[in-house]
Amino acid sequence: MNHHGPAGSQRFASFVPAGPRAARVARAVLTGLVVPVSLAAAGCVLPGAGLEAKALAAVPPARSVPVPSSDSGSGSVSGSLLATESGAVAWRGLPFRFARDGYGARSLSGTQRPFRTGRVLPRIDQGSHDAHGVRMVVISGRQYDHPNFQANYGLANLESYELTGDRFYLGRALAQARRLRDRRVVSGGAWFHPYDFDFQLHRNSTETMRRPWYSGLAQGKVLAFFTELARVTGDPSWRRAADCTFDSFLLPPDAHAPWVSMTDRNHLLWLVEYPFGSPQQADQVFNGHLSAIFGLWDYYRLTRDRRALAMYDGAVTTVHRYRASLRVRGGPSIYCLTHHAVATSSYHRMHSLQLVQLSLLTGRSEFAHLAEALVGDSPYPVLAAPRRVGLAAGRHVGLTYDVTTGKVTGTRTVTLKQATVGTTVRRMRLQGRGIYYRMATGSPLAGMWVPEQAGLSMIRGVVSRLVFRTDRRAVLAAGHTYTGLKYDSVGNRTAIVRVTARTTAGVSYDAVAWIGGVPHLRIGSGKLRGYWVAQPQLTKVT
Repeated sequence: MNHHGPAGSQRFASFVPAGPRAARVARAVLTGLVVPVSLAAAGCVLPGAGLEAKALAAVPPARSVPVPSSDSGSGSVSGSLLATESGAVAWRGLPFRFARDGYGARSLSGTQRPFRTGRVLPRIDQGSHDAHGVRMVVISGRQYDHPNFQANYGLANLESYELTGDRFYLGRALAQARRLRDRRVVSGGAWFHPYDFDFQLHRNSTETMRRPWYSGLAQGKVLAFFTELARVTGDPSWRRAADCTFDSFLLPPDAHAPWVSMTDRNHLLWLVEYPFGSPQQADQVFNGHLSAIFGLWDYYRLTRDRRALAMYDGAVTTVHRYRASLRVRGGPSIYCLTHHAVATSSYHRMHSLQLVQLSLLTGRSEFAHLAEALVGDSPYPVLAAPRRVGLAAGRHVGLTYDVTTGKVTGTRTVTLKQATVGTTVRRMRLQGRGIYYRMATGSPLAGMWVPEQAGLSMIRGVVSRLVFRTDRRAVLAAGHTYTGLKYDSVGNRTAIVRVTARTTAGVSYDAVAWIGGVPHLRIGSGKLRGYWVAQPQLTKVT
């Protein structure tokens, strides 16, 4: 969830040096658990040999495996890999052993990079912010710092600065960064970025993150933000901030200190958005885990720290191994594996976009395929604007449907003597059924849900578009004629072309969408470039 993050132990105090909380801080400092900024050294305290020895002592006896030097995710430039009989591995210096499938961290640029949009922010901030221009969240009429939102806003301003050269945006990005730096809590030599309000997981009061709490999602976003600041400004203090924040991922679960990384019973590494209670209780939230992966990728690309590559590879491996648990065929994906909680429409769509990003980072098509499958399973239900629905002459059956319970409460049948056009703002998969439109006022089936059926009832034009931000490959078969279509933003067809392939040849495509109830690919090369072609006509390669 966006405005949450994992909590460490609920016994931890923040750095505020006043009143009873100051006493709790003092106790934490004396026991060596949490060091508030005001009492810490200028930089983060780097873990010493004792911590590494303790971490390695927890790893079963292992054999040393020589590994190549590469970005493949399976190599090392220094030290060796620890391999257990179970096949789980860990880098020396990491207190974890976890499975790795060898995912690489590709170099990317522009809007292929995580957290990039290609857009410039308005100079006037309409969001919640304080007098210093720092992003805040308002809860019960009170403003609170929100590390995830501040990192997001910082990244967006930093991108606006790179796009425009306007130092106004750099200044606003730095305001977010300084707030994050100044509020940091140091624990085990690492920087953690606290939330200072309570938060109920899944709206369950028995699982409440008590302030201050910490989040793997926020740690990953802040890591990406500090990393990008270091890259853009060349200021070594932001590189140090990134290093110290990265160190938070290296600490194992501890009942007496903040933590955001763990391995599960399958030796798979989780970057935990909500480390509530013990590792067995912690919420295994897919969107938070993926966001943290993006931060590790960014940090590795700047630093070439092999620990970051190892953890990135392990975390990506977790997504791949749990892909069947994430996806629910014909329905919304799973938000949290621990509670088997179903994702809301917005989080389901986020999953598909994050999987596209993961495909870009790794260069592996399985994540793009999964993203596409998720969109087909459960399209985002609310359309950006009313869309026209063509209803062909013939028999149509509409449903009244209770979205809350998933039950059909009634039906109505109409027979149209001639084709007509209605409108809709809702396109969604009904539970246990196909894709339906809720027809708006003025339609012969106003207020009813009508099934999307090719040739009978179809939204005009392109819907549920998923852009891959890179070229994928498909094949045109020799002798086959392909029909390409173009549409404007309101669904009017603006062009049609038919191309017969003389020989079997490859083409690129960069997006998938649904047209007339059928998935189509947007071709990016050859005579069909810029046209949508029905996917069943093509053979997809990647």
